[in-house]
Amino acid sequence: MSSPCPRCHQGSVDRYLLVATSEQLFVCDECEAAWPDDRIDLIAFSQLTDVTEDRGLTPLWTELRKLGDDHDSSDPCS
Repeated sequence: MSSPCPRCHQGSVDRYLLVATSEQLFVCDECEAAWPDDRIDLIAFSQLTDVTEDRGLTPLWTELRKLGDDHDSSDPCS
């Protein structure tokens, strides 16, 4: 389920899978703020570019796959 972004107040925050590492992130589709878990606030975010580059990945949305609300977090490949 999308939630409004507390940082930019314009985008929606959704759950994504960082495909190369199987990490789940919450990312704003407007300002690209990223959170490692569902504690979405103004303090605990990073920029998606920093998250991907820190892992040796390209800073592109193609590194992500949007996850649905019914995604089983124990199986990142489902």
